[in-house]
Amino acid sequence: MRVFVFMLLMLASLVHANGHLGKTTFAMSHPWAWKGFMEQYFPTAENVVQKNDTTTCVEWVKLCIDDGTRPFTCQGPNGNSQIHSVGAYLRDSGSETMQDLEKKFSDAIGDGTKYDPFMELNAGFVTDDLDHYVKAFQGDKVPFFPGKFVDKASGSTYYTVTVQTPGSLDTTSGSFVVLQLIASSSEILSAMPDIHLYPVQQLSSATLKDALSRTVTAASIGSDKPPLTMAKVTNPY
Repeated sequence: MRVFVFMLLMLASLVHANGHLGKTTFAMSHPWAWKGFMEQYFPTAENVVQKNDTTTCVEWVKLCIDDGTRPFTCQGPNGNSQIHSVGAYLRDSGSETMQDLEKKFSDAIGDGTKYDPFMELNAGFVTDDLDHYVKAFQGDKVPFFPGKFVDKASGSTYYTVTVQTPGSLDTTSGSFVVLQLIASSSEILSAMPDIHLYPVQQLSSATLKDALSRTVTAASIGSDKPPLTMAKVTNPY
C-alpha cells in the first residue's frame, strides 16, 4: 500500500457574501508556469500577479475565473471566483521540498488513464460546454481523466473531466491544483466506452441545481471560452 505524508494543499477558501465560493488558494513551487497554462485554456483575468525576485522571495498569481457575471470583475461581494497560487520560497517546508511533495502528488495522479483518490482533491466548476475543454486538451495532448456520475435527485447523468495543472519547478511534475469540470452533457465523453463511473455524486443535488442556474453560454457574453461556475473545493482539512 502506498503511504506518504504531504503538506496541506489548500491554504484558504473564502465564501462570498452571496453564499457562493469566492476563492481558494494553493501553495506551489512555480506559480508562473501555472499562470501560463490557466490563461491558455481557461477564461481568466489577472487580479494580482507578482513575479519572484531575490528581495521578496515570493511569487503570487491571483486569477479570476470568468463565470459569466457581468461586469467581469475580481472585486466586491459579487465578483467572479478566484484561484490564488503562492510560491513562498523562504518558507520551511520540512524535510521535503515543495518539488518533492509535488512529485509524489503527481505520481499518484498519473497520466489520467486510471482513477486515484488524490483526484478528489480538486476545485470543481460547472460549465455549459464541456466538449470545448475536452477538444482543447485532446488537441494539445493534455492528460485528463474522464468520468461521470448520476444525480440521485433527478436520475440524470453528469460528465466530468479532471485535469492536474502545471506549476512545479520539477518539470516532470504538476502542481497541487487539480480542476474538475462538470457538465450535464458531453457528446465526446458519452461516446467513450467505459469511462469512470463515480460511486458518489461529485456535487450534491442542491449544489448542481444552484450552479446550473448560474451557468451561461460563451455566446451570450461574447467569450471564446465557456464560462466556469465554481461549485466546490475539496481538500484534506
